[in-house]
Amino acid sequence: MVVKNSEMVKDFSKMKNPRLDLLVEFDDRTMVDLEMQLRQTKDNLPIRFSYYLARLHGSQELEGKYYGELKETIVLVFFNVNLIDNHRMCNTFTLKNEDGLSFVKETEDRMKIRTVEMAKLDVNKPLEEMNEQESKIVKLR
Repeated sequence: MVVKNSEMVKDFSKMKNPRLDLLVEFDDRTMVDLEMQLRQTKDNLPIRFSYYLARLHGSQELEGKYYGELKETIVLVFFNVNLIDNHRMCNTFTLKNEDGLSFVKETEDRMKIRTVEMAKLDVNKPLEEMNEQESKIVKLR
């Protein structure tokens, strides 16, 4: 894997110029933006991270290639706040319609936002009672 420049270059003067926390490209050319969000901000977090995903995915060099050659782009966000209204600590979001039907086959979906909501972790829960996701996150802390 290679750590890339985390500053997104503007394509035109009126664009935002965000700086990602950590941008990594793996050997298979998958791009992963790792973000750490400690608190809620005035900015709409889901929309901000969707913007990051779209910009990263659209920045791939594709001239003279087929769209099928696009590589996977993932924005992986670790939150220290509860943001998603469900009980799951980890969620993956992709392109789907209002009924949950995927726009592209799951195996071909190349744009994902993955969230880890650390605030949903019960740190007082015994390790042997934790599910796989919970125990992995406790080990990261």
